[in-house]
Amino acid sequence: MLSRRPKNEDAAKKFLEFLGVARAAELYTGVDPSNLAANERADTGSYNALQTKSAGLINSAKNISQFADRDSDPGFIGTVVLPGLVEWLGHPDDGTAALKKIESQRSRFFTA
Repeated sequence: MLSRRPKNEDAAKKFLEFLGVARAAELYTGVDPSNLAANERADTGSYNALQTKSAGLINSAKNISQFADRDSDPGFIGTVVLPGLVEWLGHPDDGTAALKKIESQRSRFFTA
């Protein structure tokens, strides 16, 4: 995201472009091994075991959703999703109750 009035717009745009290249992703994951490269061309050969397992899980996923706490209504996340997740973690073999709870509360926050 670019500021509305950056002091140096050309440099800011070039920096944002750089952040999307494979080398930037490699540099970032090299200093923060809790993350994965978002660029598919990035070299993942230096990934630790958790990164390797995480990348495998993501690559095998049919669908992915993320940033619920950032991109969603805080009330929905705090009062519906997190309690549902906690309930599911307590009974992982039966996710039906947690899903029903989330679905029953969804209309409080979202309109069709």
